[in-house]
Amino acid sequence: MSRSFPSKFVPYIYLSPALILIALVFIYPVIDLIVRSLSQVVDGTRIWTGLLAYKNALSDPIFWVSFTNNLRLFISVPILVLLSLIFSSLIFERIRGWQIYRSLVFIPYVLAIPVVGIVFSYILQANGVFNII
Repeated sequence: MSRSFPSKFVPYIYLSPALILIALVFIYPVIDLIVRSLSQVVDGTRIWTGLLAYKNALSDPIFWVSFTNNLRLFISVPILVLLSLIFSSLIFERIRGWQIYRSLVFIPYVLAIPVVGIVFSYILQANGVFNII
């Protein structure tokens, strides 16, 4: 680089294509989502409705049921991660009865494949659900 261009701007020049791509992929859809949530399309024209959609959503009981279900899921994920770390450490350390722990953890994964095979064999039989439809 020449002496006339300050060297403190060089990293930003190299980062600019990635920052532009991030803005196009992440920031623009969020802004577009907010604008679309504050308006409604009627007969091909966009009508500004403001916070009406949010007011309707907050007064809907189905919204609150789904909100509480999502909140439970949000709270349960860290608990499940902690339990999985505890079980994996039990299996890794090979404490007494580690074979039982390993069996209890991996049985759901092993059983899922045969169950899916049996279900698809019933669906795809000559007189199965798929062929009847």
